Amino acid sequence: MKNLSIDDIIEKVRELAKKVPDNKYNRDENDRPLSGQCSYETGLCTDGSIGCIFGQAALALGLRLVGGIAIDHVFSSRQITTETRLNRKTSWCCAVQRYQDTGNTWAKAVEQADVEFSLIED
Repeated sequence: MKNLSIDDIIEKVRELAKKVPDNKYNRDENDRPLSGQCSYETGLCTDGSIGCIFGQAALALGLRLVGGIAIDHVFSSRQITTETRLNRKTSWCCAVQRYQDTGNTWAKAVEQADVEFSLIED
């Protein structure tokens, strides 16, 4: 398996949000992730798919995420490479996860993260 970059994850998250913009993640009540966050592999979405947007994005890229930890901790575990752990792209991902976890559609979560952390291409 190739090393994934944060850009690979962001691209896939954006693709999923565009493909199913009204999709909402619903945490499985039996899960006890840290800080009330999502679980990458459980929880039924409104479109019938399983897992949060990051879990589904990673799975589509050939990486299985487990646990209910914040996405920045996943990045820092070196499963996904970033230039620095706390760069703008990582912050954007954390914002998408936070907005998704509070009941927003995937499109709205991405939109709100874009407003909060503009990712201007170089």
